[in-house]
Amino acid sequence: MADATDTANVIIRPPIAWGVAVLVGLALNWRLPLRFIPAAIPAGGLGAMVFALALGLVLWAILLLGGGATLILQFSLIETHARIVIE
Repeated sequence: MADATDTANVIIRPPIAWGVAVLVGLALNWRLPLRFIPAAIPAGGLGAMVFALALGLVLWAILLLGGGATLILQFSLIETHARIVIE
C-alpha cells in the first residue's frame, strides 16, 4: 500500500478530453466546413424552435421533479446541510 491516492485510472482527464474535442472540432470546421441545415431554412426560426423545445424540457423537468417533492432550486448548501446541533 505504497500509493493510497484515489484516482479514476483514466488515460486523459475529462476536462482535458472535452477541451481537446472542442479544439479538434474547431480545427475541422476551419479546414472542412459543413452545413448541417439547408440554406433555405432560416437559422433564426430554427434557433427559436430549439430554444422553445429546451425551455419546454426544463419546465417539464421542474414539474416532474416538483411532483415527487424533490428540491429543485437549492441555492445554499450551507443552510440546509451544515447545521450545528447543540443539545
